[in-house]
Amino acid sequence: MDPAGRAALRRSGGFCGWHAGLLRDSADGILSVALLAEDLVRSAPPARVACSACAALQDRQARYLEALRDPDPALREALDAGPGLPCRPHLRAAGAGEPLVRARLARLAAALAGFIAKQDYRSGAPPSAEEARAWGDALEHLAGRPALFGSDLARD
Repeated sequence: MDPAGRAALRRSGGFCGWHAGLLRDSADGILSVALLAEDLVRSAPPARVACSACAALQDRQARYLEALRDPDPALREALDAGPGLPCRPHLRAAGAGEPLVRARLARLAAALAGFIAKQDYRSGAPPSAEEARAWGDALEHLAGRPALFGSDLARD
């Protein structure tokens, strides 16, 4: 709600349909969104709309991909040991490939196997927390986080 941020949103024409929808779904009618919407409705539309959120994400994505292209030892260690796992679309865009996350993929595959095995009625053991979330983690790795890339219908 700072004046510089509002001026940038006025110049850009606000948000794209994707980001406006995300804001609407998460905001639940909060005053700041109403004030921003009033400001944008009253301002003259720009010649070309460029979503400020998309521009910020493109800048962050460029820095993220550069870090994946040439990871320092701390990032390599975090990718091997940590809970996070870059998605395949970002790995492809970085040209990094899956060898960068081989250890983490092996843990994910083991967790998936454990979850699947414990679905057998003869198992009797409940899945661990890591096993229970493995199928969701796998989907995020394969396609990216929901709402991050948008639908393939919107892509060229």
